[in-house]
Order: sequence, then C-alpha cells, then structure tokens
Amino acid sequence: MENILVPIAGIIGVFIGFPAILFSFISGLQKRKTEIRKLEYETRKLELEIEKQNNQLKLLDAENKKYDKIIYGDSER
Repeated sequence: MENILVPIAGIIGVFIGFPAILFSFISGLQKRKTEIRKLEYETRKLELEIEKQNNQLKLLDAENKKYDKIIYGDSER
C-alpha cells in the first residue's frame, strides 16, 4: 500500500502542485510589471507637472519684466 502512495503523490505533484507554483510565479511577475508601469506613468506625470511649473515661472518672469518696463521706463535695458 505504501508503494502505491509515492506514484500517486508524484502524479498529484506534477499535475496540481507544479502548475500552481508556476501560475503563482507568473501572476506575481505580471503584478510587478503592472506596478512598474504604473510607477513609470506616475513619474512621467510628475515630470510634466514640474515642466508646467517651470513654464508658469517663465511666464511670470516675462510679465514681471513687462511691468518693470512700464513702471521704470526703457532706461534699464
């Protein structure tokens, strides 16, 4: 009776255990890839936000120069 349990356990391991382990590994990799992609998008979003803030600063600087010319005249070129 003990001799028949070993092949049965082996068959169960091959047809159930190994695919379950493989599936969990592949699923974990997919989750990590998805998370990496999500973090890349978040990084890009933050980079665009920084670029937007820099552009707003440039616009404010240009507007400030315009008002300085109006207030002080063209003598400060």
